[in-house]
Amino acid sequence: MAKLSFEELKKLFRKNSDSDAFLIESSYNRIRDHIEGGASFVMITADRHERSGKENKSKYQQLKQDYKTAGFPFTEVKGGFKETTKIVTDPETGETKQVALEEPAHVTESTLLVTAHKRGDVEREVLNPSEQLFSFTTEVAKKYNQEAFIFGESAESKSGRVFKDIRAYDNDGNFIKENWAGPWNSVETVKGDSEFWSRIKGKHFQLKEQKKKTSQPRSWIEAMKKSRSGETW
Repeated sequence: MAKLSFEELKKLFRKNSDSDAFLIESSYNRIRDHIEGGASFVMITADRHERSGKENKSKYQQLKQDYKTAGFPFTEVKGGFKETTKIVTDPETGETKQVALEEPAHVTESTLLVTAHKRGDVEREVLNPSEQLFSFTTEVAKKYNQEAFIFGESAESKSGRVFKDIRAYDNDGNFIKENWAGPWNSVETVKGDSEFWSRIKGKHFQLKEQKKKTSQPRSWIEAMKKSRSGETW
């Protein structure tokens, strides 16, 4: 049996490293465990509604190359949502307006889930990988004219409690102070006809905020209030 050289052993190790495994073999369970485990990640797209499909496809390929060149591994997912209106242009005045569609249309975007691991095929100096990923993504979001991206990491409260912090940020790196923008801390499967979703290997999912159990309700009305706000007991 032929002996492997040191360089060949390094290549073999890189080929089978955890970061590459995430990149190549990602599944819904692997993504869920990564997100809920508190590891750093980004979800971002290069798509813009006003671009043609061909242009969006080209931008997406550039987006993948940007993260690869920077040394960040990623897995490809799909993002989808229901579109209930469209923009039309008046042929006489040139004015545009939004009109309702007769039937909702399902729109799909090419999306990346990027992690802070080191890639096996591209060298990267790692100082603070979570901070590096976040900072690089703000640059990428500006480059592709994206209003927002999702970033998740483990955070620590003033009391020393460690928790998962997943939010939407604008392209200046400021977290968005709106109800839709998080925070989230878990992943939940949903149906493919949901209002919005992400998808990997046929599994549709959403980021969710997992509510902690609360005290026993003292009345039927209080039980309804707690249930409406997502609380369990």
